[in-house]
Amino acid sequence: MTLLADLPLGTTVLSLTSGNVTIDLNGQTISGSGNETDGATVIMNSGANLVITDSSASQLGNITANNGAYAIWNSAGTLTVNKGIFNGAIFTDDAQNGAEGTATINDGKFSVK
Repeated sequence: MTLLADLPLGTTVLSLTSGNVTIDLNGQTISGSGNETDGATVIMNSGANLVITDSSASQLGNITANNGAYAIWNSAGTLTVNKGIFNGAIFTDDAQNGAEGTATINDGKFSVK
């Protein structure tokens, strides 16, 4: 999936429940604050495999979490970051289910507020 415009989620959560997904930020922004149940902009469940990259010339594509939310909450999925800017933590555990997500960081910029 290649973003063609910014994706402001507000309190809606981008939730990946299974399968292989690649997000090309393409210089755009995915932003959100999560909701009362899920405090993250992007949530990955068990069986979800997510690759994030940014093919734009500017390399300014980002995932931004507002109000203390996680940029990505990886609950037993597999995350690979090849490019991108992440404003908010990447959380790779799910204490409720006793599962752990994995993250491979090849490149990117990270800022935790």
